[in-house]
Amino acid sequence: MNKTILIFSLIIWLVTLSILIIALTNIWPNETLYNYRLVIGIIFFITTGFLKLTYNKFYKSQQGAIS
Repeated sequence: MNKTILIFSLIIWLVTLSILIIALTNIWPNETLYNYRLVIGIIFFITTGFLKLTYNKFYKSQQGAIS
């Protein structure tokens, strides 16, 4: 269960990272993401913060189970 949550959060982070890269590099010519690159950057940082909190909670629960 816990590993599934970590894998799912890794997939979410990779998707947001790829969207951020696409938005900042303007790969697509129609500029749909390029116009919202600031908002996408903020969403990436917020997502990273939440995933860090999730990982820290998972890591502390694993430390308590070991000792």
